[in-house]
Order: sequence, then C-alpha cells, then structure tokens
Amino acid sequence: MEGTAQSGEGLGLKPASLSEDAQIVHFVVHLTDRILSEDPSLSLPKNAILRNCLSEMMAGEKDWIRIS
Repeated sequence: MEGTAQSGEGLGLKPASLSEDAQIVHFVVHLTDRILSEDPSLSLPKNAILRNCLSEMMAGEKDWIRIS
C-alpha cells in the first residue's frame, strides 16, 4: 500500500491505539482467524459481503508477490 491508501485517509479511519483498542483488536484477530479457517476463499454465501468489500479495497493494488 502506498501513502494515503495505507493511512486510511478518506475512509474515515483513525490509527488504532493498542492501549485503548486492545480488546477490539484481539476480538477482530480472533474473528478473522475463525472466518478464514472455515472459509479461506470467502466463497460461502454468508461471507459474500466480506469478499466483495475486500475485492473493492484491493482493486488497483499492486501485486507485491510478483515484484522482484
């Protein structure tokens, strides 16, 4: 990610504060692990919203794996 995309600028996001947000960060990490262990490709109908949001977020992103 570059510059404003990485900062979340324009998305109404603010940086997490580990001292203030540790509980929610822990919850989200646990939930993400649970979702991806059950449905790694997010192909289940109940995960369609997540899949679509991630697709939109990743549109136009560089494929860093292919860069050497």
